[in-house]
Amino acid sequence: MQPGTEVDSQFIVESELGRGGMGCVLVVRWKGQSGKFALKYCTATEPEAKKRFAREVRISQTIENPRVMPILHANPDFDPPYFIMPLAESKRSIFHTLA
Repeated sequence: MQPGTEVDSQFIVESELGRGGMGCVLVVRWKGQSGKFALKYCTATEPEAKKRFAREVRISQTIENPRVMPILHANPDFDPPYFIMPLAESKRSIFHTLA
């Protein structure tokens, strides 16, 4: 998804943050909210991968821990399925911290 793309009539893509095996994380603006958020969506198209993604969302929604980002909104029925969480911003990379 390119910057400026609207997702589910609620979110505007600003940039891509990262990619993994079956997902991509974007920095988005949420209409009607202030600040930026992280949107993770499923890049895989296979039904089994989408089921795994939906399971990740369900399990993540049950976790309450200050070290785990909460899921603020999810739409597993959207194409592609996605969820929204707070954006954890940092001025330093973890690699600088470990060096």
